[in-house]
Amino acid sequence: MLGQVPRRPTDTGGMFSVSYYSENSDGRAAFVKALDYSAAMRHPNSARLLQAMTESYNFERDLLDSCQRQRMSRIVRLLDSGSITDPQFGHTVDYLVFEPADGDVRRALDDMDAFDTGWALRACHHAAVGLQQLHSALVAHQDVKPSNLLVFGEFMAKLGDLGRSSRQGTAAPHDPAAVRGDPAYAPPELLYGHVDPDWQVRCQACDLYLLGSLILFIFTRTQTTAELLRRLPTVLKPAQFGGTFGGPYPTVLPYLINAFDEVTEGFEKQLAGKRAGELATHFRLLCHPDPTQRGDEKRRQRGQNPYTLERLISRLDVLRRDAEVGFLRKSTS
Repeated sequence: MLGQVPRRPTDTGGMFSVSYYSENSDGRAAFVKALDYSAAMRHPNSARLLQAMTESYNFERDLLDSCQRQRMSRIVRLLDSGSITDPQFGHTVDYLVFEPADGDVRRALDDMDAFDTGWALRACHHAAVGLQQLHSALVAHQDVKPSNLLVFGEFMAKLGDLGRSSRQGTAAPHDPAAVRGDPAYAPPELLYGHVDPDWQVRCQACDLYLLGSLILFIFTRTQTTAELLRRLPTVLKPAQFGGTFGGPYPTVLPYLINAFDEVTEGFEKQLAGKRAGELATHFRLLCHPDPTQRGDEKRRQRGQNPYTLERLISRLDVLRRDAEVGFLRKSTS
């Protein structure tokens, strides 16, 4: 082991896991995620929590193995997995070994001297490709956020942390939870307890919202969910965000749509360049507060899955190429 990965104040997640930088006998670097059973044992209901942690570990490991067999190029690669005995406590510690990233999108943005539109669009494009690869295998990530989009050099980004994912037809320990990822980034319908019985609407539409929220964050450093809720009075906010609303989701939905229109308009005004309107339109289609209105409307009208990201992936790639060509023209003029 080379040492524990330092955490910044803005980092999220990792309550019952510890991350390390490591290297093998050949000197090749790796990233290790180990379950922190010592923290779990201090929990009031430690036995049940330990069982849930083990089940979650097995689910994530098996899912990562499947992603690797299917050669998902935009999902972080699992290099190894296993368990060791903790000499201090005498119990088993399970671990996952991943290819090492240079950091996540949040840290990359923090370290930028000047905002790079081409880089930002490439990161968005790679995140969309990663989600499409998962969706094609009937997997939804459900926890896409800046800390889970990892960067490798200047030209590669991959989705990591599948620990809160859902796989259609396969039970996971966290499935009963309405909000399976970070509540700060969750789509509003889940925060209000509106859980659609259709797996595509509940899980894939959640991923689209999270992708749109990631795009907003990369370009503006703001979070969609926070921007929506701060525009609502206390009586219309969900309880976990200090609100008192207890009615059905359709009752609050019109107010959320009005707030969403304001967020989208503000996003377009903040964007620079001739493609601002198009990117804001993509954001609108990804993050609409009504999950049945997200995605590709033409596919929905034809009775096809509207949550495919193929068209968005193509357009993000075009926008990225335009931005990079524009940068090259400026730099050589």
